[in-house]
Amino acid sequence: MIIQNKIITYLSGIVMTYFLSELLKTSPIIHKNPRNVQKYEHCVNVLSQSVYHLKDVYNMCDTLHVVDDSFNNFTCDLVHLLLYCYALVQNNLHSSLLGADYWFLCNAAVIIYSLITQCTFFEFSYSSSSVYTVGQVYFNVALCIILIGVLLKQVYQKRANFHMLLAIVLGYTTLYVMIRSVAEEVHFHFHHVFVSTIILCFFTKFEYNFDRYTHAILIGILIQGFSFFTVNEIFIFSTDYVSPPSLEYISCLFAISFVIWFILKRLYRHTKKQNEEEVHEYQII
Repeated sequence: MIIQNKIITYLSGIVMTYFLSELLKTSPIIHKNPRNVQKYEHCVNVLSQSVYHLKDVYNMCDTLHVVDDSFNNFTCDLVHLLLYCYALVQNNLHSSLLGADYWFLCNAAVIIYSLITQCTFFEFSYSSSSVYTVGQVYFNVALCIILIGVLLKQVYQKRANFHMLLAIVLGYTTLYVMIRSVAEEVHFHFHHVFVSTIILCFFTKFEYNFDRYTHAILIGILIQGFSFFTVNEIFIFSTDYVSPPSLEYISCLFAISFVIWFILKRLYRHTKKQNEEEVHEYQII
């Protein structure tokens, strides 16, 4: 019950920070992308000539993801964010993550990161089709050197959570194999939510201020990504249109997943039995 109360308190902080990010997003401080507005207006103009009810036109343009700013997306992104953050912290929630200093840094990260991305210099992304200026190349090289050094320090000090990192890597590897099996070309786009999630795995010893404060900053950046760019931020692969999976394809996936599940279940039971036997022998001694 205590852990559940901690989680509820932590998730309430996530909600508060999400609303702050939405407040920034709707304020005049943040410049809206004119291309998205033009795409939405074009969609409405084209469909309104064929569809009688204007409400249906808006719903269709929203379904086509021509615009991300709708109340449905606002609420759905919040639910996805809560589930995502719950999965990240449920097994490693420390009392220090409920402190005012943690949430101050988290909210500050949302504000600062949102303002930084308004600068033309920082309007770039990590994708297979990105083109960088000379200044952006130098900046990213310096950033990578610093980041690799910090992450190596965390690994050396045994502060990284490799179990969580392995789970994420296996999940995305499985997703890539599935997409690659039906698509000739796969495009990569490393959104800052994905990058923040990977880096979070190296800052999990919350009794240390450095880990706790870095975790707060990364969570803030992650929340900003969900707020400004929707849940699609967690997907790093994209392809051209591919038809829905066939019955045969789904059958193969089910058979493969069943075999993997069965093998892992057997290994788990075997390991558990060995551990119980070792404990029993130790008690006899």
